[in-house]
Formats: sequence, C-alpha cells, structure tokens
Amino acid sequence: MQTSNLSSDALEKNLFLKLIFFSTMLPMVLLPLLAVKNETLNSLSITQVIGVITFFGGAVHVAASGYFYNRPEFKEVFKGHPIRYFIAPVVIILATGLLFQFGNPQVQATTLLSYFLWQTYHYQRQNFGVMTFVGIATKTKPLSYFEQLAMQLSVGAGILALTSHYKLSTNTILEPYAEALYQSSFVVFKVVGILIFIVFFQIFDPLKSSSEVTLKNKLIRFIFFLMSSLFFLPAILFNNPIAAVSSYALAHGIQYLVFMHYVVDVGPKEQSHNRFSKYIIWVCIGGGIITMLGDQRIWGSFGKLIFGCYLGVIMTHFLLDAGVWKLSQSRQYQFATNAFPFLLKSKDS
Repeated sequence: MQTSNLSSDALEKNLFLKLIFFSTMLPMVLLPLLAVKNETLNSLSITQVIGVITFFGGAVHVAASGYFYNRPEFKEVFKGHPIRYFIAPVVIILATGLLFQFGNPQVQATTLLSYFLWQTYHYQRQNFGVMTFVGIATKTKPLSYFEQLAMQLSVGAGILALTSHYKLSTNTILEPYAEALYQSSFVVFKVVGILIFIVFFQIFDPLKSSSEVTLKNKLIRFIFFLMSSLFFLPAILFNNPIAAVSSYALAHGIQYLVFMHYVVDVGPKEQSHNRFSKYIIWVCIGGGIITMLGDQRIWGSFGKLIFGCYLGVIMTHFLLDAGVWKLSQSRQYQFATNAFPFLLKSKDS
C-alpha cells in the first residue's frame, strides 16, 4: 500500500512538472512565431488566435486569483489582514482610475509605466515560487545565491528592456534614457549568462554530488532554472510587442492556471464537478469583464477612468497573490499541502 502511494505521488509530481514546463515553453515559442507570421501575412485569423490565447492567459488568470475569496480556508486569512485584502484593492482601483481620468499625460504615462514594472516583477516572483516547488519535487537544495542573483538580474534586464516597448517611457522622466536603458539590458543579460554557467557547474560538480539526488533530478532542476533565468529574454530579442512581452506574459498566465487547477481540486471528491463548474463560470465571466474594462473604445468619455480602474484591478491581483501564496504563513502552507499533497507534507504530520 505504501509503495502504491509513493508511486502515485511520483506520477502526480511528474505530471505537475510537465504541465509547468509546457505551459511556460509553448507560449515562449508559439507567440513569437505567430507574431512574425502575422507581420508577414497580415492575417486577421492569426490576430484572432493571439487575442483568444491572450484572453485565457491574461484576463482569465487574473480573474482566477479572485477565486480565493470563495475558499472558506482563506476567510480567516482575509479577516486578519483587511487592509491588504479589502481596503488596499479598493484604494488602488479608485486611485488609478482617477489618475487616468484627471491626470495630465505625464501622470498617466508614469502610472502606466509603474504598472508594467510591477507586473514584470510579479512575473518573476511567480518563477521563484515555481523553483521552490521544483526544488521540492526534485529533492534538490533551495535556490543558491548564484541562482537567486541570476533570476533577480534577469527580471532587472526585462524591466530595462520593457521601457522600449509600447513606447512606455514616452512622457516620463525615463524618455531621454530609453535607448540607453534598452542597450543596458543586453549587458545585464550577459551577466545572467555567466551566472547560468556558474550554476551549471555548481549543480553538476562531481565533487559535490549527493547520492540522494539523481542526475535526472539535477537536470530537471537546471532546466527549470534556465527557463526562469531566460524568462525575459524575448524582451531584448524581438521588437514586436507580442513576441517580446506577450510571450512571457502568457507563459506566466498559463502557469498560474495550472496552479489554480490544483487549488480548485481541494475538497470532497464527490463535489469536484460542482467546484470546477463554478470556477470555470467565475473565470470566464470575470475574464470577460476585465477584458471589457481594458477596452477604452467602449466606454466613451469615461474610457480613461475605466482603463485606469482596469489597471488597478490587475494590480490588486499582484497584491492578493503575494499574500495567498506566502507559504511561510501557517494557514497558506496548510492549504497548499491539501492542494499539492504529492509535494508538500503537513507540518503536523
């Protein structure tokens, strides 16, 4: 019986790692190809495909995080931090809406740039979380200093490169330095490349090899580290925003939906169908509303106000996520052990 359980955990572990791997790599490869093809053919169908993919990986994943408010396990967490989970979201949404409605072009541009910078940082925080789960799955050590440094510099390079896309630096204090910032991202990524080599030798050093960690697990660990460190590379490889930014943004979104699948699965098995039905309805309606909020054309004279509120809604997603996935907190960790029993063990067991 014990052997059967171990075998089941191993299968679940392998499935989880595969889902995270393909949810990361497919958008990173597919979207640049579609973007290039769209530029060449000017195809409406390809544009629609990109739109649908971005909807599910973008707006839907933001709506999915709101599902935590429906989980009874998080009621006490939210009650214990009302400012973070209730007051701050309202303030952020109203503030960004008013800044866009009444702010001058410089204020609007700076708000938009700040949003994208926070978003990019948020993406990499999720990658740190992914690496935590990968480390547990492969029975390898926590992230080393060089691994953490490589991932931090990677997001730094991504942020530097981001200022050149969507003309984000226009009307901000960074506008005169946009090209210099973009060029500096290449330098930072070269440092990331050096750190990747250091980590490679660190992981596969035969003198420091542990009999408890197989070569296969070391390889898996390194592959995921490589993906996380090169996550923002498209931002400096491509000029097309879809290839440069949407590729990793979509990868982040689909990764998140993989995690949420396990979150929704927590609970009595006989109620599983009901839970997933409600969740799908929730994310589709929520994703549709979020998408509509982001389209200024349909709101007339209130377009700027609503668009600002749209940015605020997504920012609250960053805030919510940083709290509900904080596994150093006992309630969040206990819930995670129920969602990922094949990886995490209860501290009480």
